[in-house]
Amino acid sequence: MAKKSFGGSDINSLIKNGIDGLNIYGPMHNIHTNEEYTTVQEIVSFTELIKTLMTQP
Repeated sequence: MAKKSFGGSDINSLIKNGIDGLNIYGPMHNIHTNEEYTTVQEIVSFTELIKTLMTQP
């Protein structure tokens, strides 16, 4: 089990209440700056990954 840090992610509110969860971050460049961006192809690829993860047993 991962170490609980209760950092800035929304999932930490769930973990504090005994609900396990998983953070999956989408593609980002220059995170938390005025130049933050992603590309359409990265979003498409990420969406396909999420669909695969949600539909695999």
